Amino acid sequence: MNEKLFYLKCTFVGILTGIIVITYRVLLDKINLWRKDFFQNLKLDITFYDMLGIVIFIILSSCFLGYITKKYPMTRGGGVGFVKADVEDNIDFSSSNKVVLRDILYRLIGAVTALSSGLSFGIEGPAIELGAETGQAIGNASNSQEKEKKYLVTSGAAAGLSAAFNAPLTGMIFALEQIMNNISTPHIMAIFISTTIVSGMTYKVFGLRPFFDFQLLDVIRLQDYYVIVIFSLITTIMGKCYFKLASFFENMNKRIKLPDIIKPIVPITIAIFVSYYFFYLTGEGYIIANKIIFNDFSLSYLVVILVAKLIYFVYSSSTFIPGGSFVPLISIGAILGKIYGLVIVKFFNFPNEYIICFIVLGMSLLMTSIFRAPITSVVLIVEITGATNLFYPLAIGTIFVMLFSSILKMNPLYDSALKKYIGSIHNLKRKD
Repeated sequence: MNEKLFYLKCTFVGILTGIIVITYRVLLDKINLWRKDFFQNLKLDITFYDMLGIVIFIILSSCFLGYITKKYPMTRGGGVGFVKADVEDNIDFSSSNKVVLRDILYRLIGAVTALSSGLSFGIEGPAIELGAETGQAIGNASNSQEKEKKYLVTSGAAAGLSAAFNAPLTGMIFALEQIMNNISTPHIMAIFISTTIVSGMTYKVFGLRPFFDFQLLDVIRLQDYYVIVIFSLITTIMGKCYFKLASFFENMNKRIKLPDIIKPIVPITIAIFVSYYFFYLTGEGYIIANKIIFNDFSLSYLVVILVAKLIYFVYSSSTFIPGGSFVPLISIGAILGKIYGLVIVKFFNFPNEYIICFIVLGMSLLMTSIFRAPITSVVLIVEITGATNLFYPLAIGTIFVMLFSSILKMNPLYDSALKKYIGSIHNLKRKD
């Protein structure tokens, strides 16, 4: 392998992934603003043309999503499991640039369409897949050897996650922890180059602002760490509830006897209804999380929002429509953390600063319980909140979540999802 040429390819992977994912994020930002204005105005005055436009959108978006998820199954769900399987030689993504470029286009349009409808998805799943497919395309175009292609796919996946959150270190750690089995210097350099390049591009477009800007005044005292252990158990149980709820909705979706091409009409219609009556439950959950984190609400209200957001997010995820999970789970974890923080402060006289601390802990620990990726979860939350002084409590919490998850026999989301996809998609070709 020509080292200089390989690093040049990684640079191109970073640049192209940056262009694609930045385009994806900009489109979503503009569409989300339009959606908010549209549904606010709709409550004031509903016209015949508004209703006609909604019906047309439901039909067209449902047919499009049904078509691409049936004909191109690699676009289903977040797609991260497929990237992992491709790198591990379990599934062959595609053999030509024509196929890869088609998948990139369909995933981009499909992800934008799904989030535009109001379903509860994150941006990172499609971003990771878009980056991986960009790496595959460059590998095919340059006639790279199979081993080098795997490096480029991993490099692109890391760049995609980095671009989604402006979090280069998270992109690197995620690839090392979740995608790669065998770590080598070329693999690490491929990830390092692409994530560094793409981060410079996203910083230029979106700035250095974090997703959540916390002003942490204090950290949890060592003698109070037992409350972290208790919270770790609670978040693990919440993760277990997620899997039970996901299984329920998947079985419910299987009982819907509609042709695959129009099957998304059910979730899209539900999403429009939720957007009209409960707009802040839709999308990633970033808006409602910020609203709840930085404002005062009663415990009963927070519990209702937590349950509603969890149910709607899990239902959205069970539809196999293109979308991610990180930000919705981060938002749900933040709400759970605020509830726990309020309880221990109000009823057990802990310091008020613990509320913010457990909001941050909730973001990381819930992700850990579902993805079983403790290092990625800790690093991501530190990067998007700037809560560096909570690194040790986060690490302690994730260790206990991993322990409790093992006791409860919880499988990582990507592994369990991939098994279901493989079982239901007959036209995926396994490698020998």
